[in-house]
Amino acid sequence: MESGEDRRAALSQSPAMAAPACLRWRVNVGAWPPDDAALEAALALLPPGDAAAARAPAARADRARAAVARLLVRAAVAEALGRGRGETAIERTVKGGKPFARAGASAGAAAAARAAPRRPPNFNFNASHDGPWVAVATHSTLLVGVDVAAPRGGGPRGAASLEAALGPSLAPPEWAAVWAEPTPAAQDALFRRFWACKEAWGKARGDGVAAGFGSAVFTRADSPSPRLTLAGAPAADWRFDLVDLGAGAALATAVGPPRAAVDAGGTFVATLGARDMAESNLRDALDAPLPPWDEVSVAELVRE
Repeated sequence: MESGEDRRAALSQSPAMAAPACLRWRVNVGAWPPDDAALEAALALLPPGDAAAARAPAARADRARAAVARLLVRAAVAEALGRGRGETAIERTVKGGKPFARAGASAGAAAAARAAPRRPPNFNFNASHDGPWVAVATHSTLLVGVDVAAPRGGGPRGAASLEAALGPSLAPPEWAAVWAEPTPAAQDALFRRFWACKEAWGKARGDGVAAGFGSAVFTRADSPSPRLTLAGAPAADWRFDLVDLGAGAALATAVGPPRAAVDAGGTFVATLGARDMAESNLRDALDAPLPPWDEVSVAELVRE
């Protein structure tokens, strides 16, 4: 696995060749139990707005995870585009809160942006954090969404408890699959796999849970390659990848057509230079393998 130092060295030697555009990084924040000084040092690396948001949670563990999530996003976007961390403005859609990289450079970074590699036409990214995990994925061509679904405290919830609380989230065939699992722990784990896929799909689109989770039916959620059905028909223009993070946590990635983006304000859609892709190009992009997950340490993120 390439180290963070190797990645930065490649960027400094040849940005045009090193910028990968598509990447997937994850961090186990549980391996970084910071003291107050270490957490403040990490927060100091963030823009004021991000730092304020990361300081909001009451628990230090939640503040640490929030700080790492924002650092990971900025580091991943910078590497994917072959730019410095402060050279791309990151904003959110007015409805749905989907994060995106503004097409132009941030203030004072125009010269650096001109020297950087050309931005891919549909560059976008997504991030998620839950439990000890933080994850981010970027893509040059397709919409991308990611979601981590980690177990909650209090032990596993069985199918009866899950369906009573979250009934509309899964479709009847999905609930049937959850009920068919032999133990409450297995039922809870399969539910999280379904949930992670649905969240990743909604986040890739941009409308999150408003996408209508109950209408999105997944099969093969017990495999690395779940399949999606919408309105009774296979959603052939979406691909999903699902990995087990251990201890019952699931990490899903969704990629799909840029034309599926939902953006009431139009700010994110305006950054998509090839939203109406030719069908052949869309097929090629969907058939291309996703990059492997690269595990990054907090030390790499906070080392400037």
